[in-house]
Order: sequence, then structure tokens, then C-alpha cells
Amino acid sequence: MVFGCLHLIPIWTSPFPSDTEKILWIISAFVITIELTLIFLGTIIWLKCIVDTISFLFYALVHILCPFVYVVARLILIILAFTALRKVPQGAYQIITWPTSLPHV
Repeated sequence: MVFGCLHLIPIWTSPFPSDTEKILWIISAFVITIELTLIFLGTIIWLKCIVDTISFLFYALVHILCPFVYVVARLILIILAFTALRKVPQGAYQIITWPTSLPHV
């Protein structure tokens, strides 16, 4: 969950090139944050329930779909991170001057 929460930080601190990309980022970050918790809770619920057809189908559905959705969410975040490079703020191109004041050999 901590790993997923780290992906929620840019929502408030970084500009996004478009609203669509921001919405995709928010959805993907929430999926990554919540999904592993759902798998864990689904396993606990399944183990506590009597193994019948409904609980087995629920368990199988959660454990088959969740990894697929997680991979899709991660790919979306990676693609969005690279596509955000097309619209970099002007400050990224400024030369920094503080390294010249550091002592060096």
C-alpha cells in the first residue's frame, strides 16, 4: 500500500499535461494502492468461509483478475510518466549554479 500511496503524491504536487492524463494517473494509483489489499482480504474471507461454489468462484475471480488489472495499471503509470516528458516545465532547462560553490579537487 505504501508503494501505491507514493504514486498518489504527484496528484497534488506535479502539473499534468492534460486532465485525461491526470484522471488516468489517479485511477491507476488507486488501483495499485487498493488491489493487493483486496487480494489479501479475499484470501482471508475465502479461508474463513465454507468452501462452496460461490466462494471458490469469488476466490478464483479475484486471484485471476487482480494481477491482470495490476499489470495494466502499472503499464499506464509507466506510459504516463514517459508521455509527461513532452511538456516539461521551463525550470527544468535552467542551469543550476550551486554546484560551482562546492569545493572540489
